[in-house]
Amino acid sequence: MRKRRNPKLKSVIHNIIKDNEITDEQFDEITESPYKFTKETIEKLSLQEVTEEEFDKLETNFMYKFIGKLYTNYRMVKVTQNRVSTFLNKNKWKK
Repeated sequence: MRKRRNPKLKSVIHNIIKDNEITDEQFDEITESPYKFTKETIEKLSLQEVTEEEFDKLETNFMYKFIGKLYTNYRMVKVTQNRVSTFLNKNKWKK
């Protein structure tokens, strides 16, 4: 079991693992798979030279059970890209 888990959840997680006869690794894989899928999907998107019309055609919404909807829009992507670029230039860091 991962060490960074919330101590209050350890007994609940232990019961889930025991009741379903799965390993800690299997539990981690199951619980992290939606986030891994989202990360991989976003990384596949080519957002450097995309226009607003092209961006609107991309699938940029992800639904998480019990959490809600994760989404972005063209404006937020460009704002984030500008912040990262400014930070890297200001600090003379390389990607």
